[in-house]
Amino acid sequence: ANPGDVITANTNLIDILPALLAVAGAQYPEVDHKGEPAPPLEGLNLKPYLSSPQILERDGPVFQRWKRGRSARTERWKLLSYAEKGPAAEDGEWELYDMANDRTETINVADEHPDIVAEMTADYDAWLARVRPDL
Repeated sequence: ANPGDVITANTNLIDILPALLAVAGAQYPEVDHKGEPAPPLEGLNLKPYLSSPQILERDGPVFQRWKRGRSARTERWKLLSYAEKGPAAEDGEWELYDMANDRTETINVADEHPDIVAEMTADYDAWLARVRPDL
């Protein structure tokens, strides 16, 4: 990339560790500190952005869960909810935003794209079951 280049890729905090490992030439460990197999390394290695603005492709959505919020994000779509009335993030109603046409997330298009909501919800649920965060 050149100084001043703007890269609009779908990146996330989970991409920092793979990028740091690549820049340092380090390997992700095969076992964790207890001698168990290490969980899979999530995230995208951002090191290629240091030399090229070409957008890297992700294998799937980026997921997040925080206090009463949750989200799933692809290059085009952002599915999110915030539980205003319930104690858990999963109590919120999903909203869907078309990030290609609505970067400021002003128009909820969930009703127009129930198939995308269903697919991304299933992906989120599978991710949540896999990572088992402290709920």
